[in-house]
Amino acid sequence: MNKEIATFSLMLFRLRYEWRALLKDAIKDCDISPEEWLILICLKSNKSLDMTTLSNLQGINMPNVSKNVDRLSKKALVYRINDPNNKRRVLVHLSEFGDELLSNVANNVKQYRNQFKNKMTDDRWIEISNKLNKN
Repeated sequence: MNKEIATFSLMLFRLRYEWRALLKDAIKDCDISPEEWLILICLKSNKSLDMTTLSNLQGINMPNVSKNVDRLSKKALVYRINDPNNKRRVLVHLSEFGDELLSNVANNVKQYRNQFKNKMTDDRWIEISNKLNKN
């Protein structure tokens, strides 16, 4: 791996770590993990998703996605139904309660997101943006 890729990888890892710590604070009263929060966000953006898609969107393995969805289901934040077009496939949906939770915590998460952005210098944002947009 060349030095530029290694440096960029480390930068992304640090950003993820910093954001996860802030997100954890923002949702601490919700009794959900950052990974569960991201599942809820993915489901809010889509009508329903299968487990494989959730796994791919989050970049985590299927057993962990399944555990997170199980926990969210027990908390009545999501529900599963069989895909009417493929009985072997299960679709995960955001429940009304899950949607309410997202709405109630949205401002808190937005404040933490702004705090995260403010910690970053413009030069750092530009560097990240340039590296992401590089062909």
